[in-house]
Amino acid sequence: MLNKIIYYSLHNRLVVLICSLLLMIAGTYTAFHTDVDVFPDLNAPTVVIMTEANGMAPEEVERLVTFPVETAVNGAMDVRRVRSSSTTGFSVVWVELPRPPDCFRKAGGCRGEPAGECREADARPSIFHLRGNDDYRADGR
Repeated sequence: MLNKIIYYSLHNRLVVLICSLLLMIAGTYTAFHTDVDVFPDLNAPTVVIMTEANGMAPEEVERLVTFPVETAVNGAMDVRRVRSSSTTGFSVVWVELPRPPDCFRKAGGCRGEPAGECREADARPSIFHLRGNDDYRADGR
């Protein structure tokens, strides 16, 4: 089989040359029109909820703001991990979603809940959807 290919190639040089040229043109076209991600995004899709609770100590922020937000977010679909941090007058909750996510649908499962949970503390959460380089703020501010 290999001997026949070599024999055909040696006796039909023009056909081999044209096929090689067509393959080079197709390869060059493909190389220039292929999207290449040199540094792929390895981070899990994350929703960040930042809440201000002015005038509260870290313990109060944790009890009245952060814990209710975490509880509400844990009920959303496909939540992989929830982390939080509370400081004086400020709370941050990170919600990791599995890959591939539909960030808007999954974050929408918790969009209305945290505000209702935080009324007692008079705090308004801000929800950010982080997808690679695109940031989207759900509350429109």
